[in-house]
Amino acid sequence: MYKYLAVVLLLLYNFCFNNNDLSTSKSEALE
Repeated sequence: MYKYLAVVLLLLYNFCFNNNDLSTSKSEALE
């Protein structure tokens, strides 16, 4: 249970931390 929660928090942290990079990649991919 705790391992699953830790993984989710880690993914959310990475998503928020790299949010700007992901947005840039998506924009470039669409173009």
